[in-house]
Amino acid sequence: MKPAFQNDLFMRAARGESTERPPVWMMRQAGRTDPAYNKLKEEVNQPLEDLFRDPETAAKISLLPKRLGIDAIIYFQDILTPLAPMGCEFVFRPGPITETPIRSRS
Repeated sequence: MKPAFQNDLFMRAARGESTERPPVWMMRQAGRTDPAYNKLKEEVNQPLEDLFRDPETAAKISLLPKRLGIDAIIYFQDILTPLAPMGCEFVFRPGPITETPIRSRS
């Protein structure tokens, strides 16, 4: 059974189906120019890495562009997120820094 979407424009485009217009979504990086994102970040008062490690906060941030009438939402995460389960913790100061870099396949 397919999930029912209120707006399936993005999914139709992803399947290669003809659509009435290209779908619109917002990249996470664009959020830093959003006053609502900056306000939430200030209210939460946590380092960037904690924002995407907390599912509730990440979901709130992900949903901020919804008010703009976008067609899809990209979940607020960082490309480095998979490193932590591999034993490579990192922090942003301001860019990503790790004290335990991955140096081999094992």
